Amino acid sequence: MFFSRLLLHGSAVLCFGIFLICPVFARADTHPEPVVRTLEKQNEKVNIKVSWPVTGISRIDEESEGFVRGVVAEFEKEAEELAALWEQERGKETAEIFVPRELSVTYELTRPTQTVESILWTVWSYMGGAHGQLSLVAHNYEVETGYPVLLEDLFLDPERAILEFARISRQRLGAESNPEEEAIPDDMLQAGTEPVESNFQIFVLLSDGLRIHFPPYQVAPWAMGPQSVDITLKELNMAKPDMKFWAPITN
Repeated sequence: MFFSRLLLHGSAVLCFGIFLICPVFARADTHPEPVVRTLEKQNEKVNIKVSWPVTGISRIDEESEGFVRGVVAEFEKEAEELAALWEQERGKETAEIFVPRELSVTYELTRPTQTVESILWTVWSYMGGAHGQLSLVAHNYEVETGYPVLLEDLFLDPERAILEFARISRQRLGAESNPEEEAIPDDMLQAGTEPVESNFQIFVLLSDGLRIHFPPYQVAPWAMGPQSVDITLKELNMAKPDMKFWAPITN
């Protein structure tokens, strides 16, 4: 299905408009101020509106555009297949109308530290059924080189970091921590926070730690929406964070 292929970075050519709009945020270095690039397409089969940042850092910009174009290409392919199947099953003369499939890609670009930029992608699509699908993807980059920043870069003991992610996430999201809110089902929480790296791959840096994101169904039902947990460097001290990635921003 479409969302199982989100990490593919395609390079398909898209035949619709490209627009540049307002800056995202001010920067503390010599790179150009970011702008937003958007792509839109609407016809009888699809309704697409996606965007990505242009930061002035070539590796980040190439990967961001490639990621979004890859998502769009996969979405259009699946939408075409669904439309063809619908037409085959109902016939061209049917009075029923094929409901266009929808895709939206938005992002949050942050500069939490002097050395890192983070992008949290929100990908929403409707491919039929009771409700749409929502996925989150996070990319972190070194500002100086544009290279990705991975978990093993951030901590000298990444295995210990994962253990702490699991422990703290369960503590923060558990029923005892939120007595006035609807409780997350414990079986979902336990399964979605097992101490394995795949459960904690959606994270962005903060100025004094990081934020882990959980998409719908990983730790909670769809109706409860995405969940997130902020964890401080102090709480991750045993994992030996590499402090160069948390250098304070200087003007």
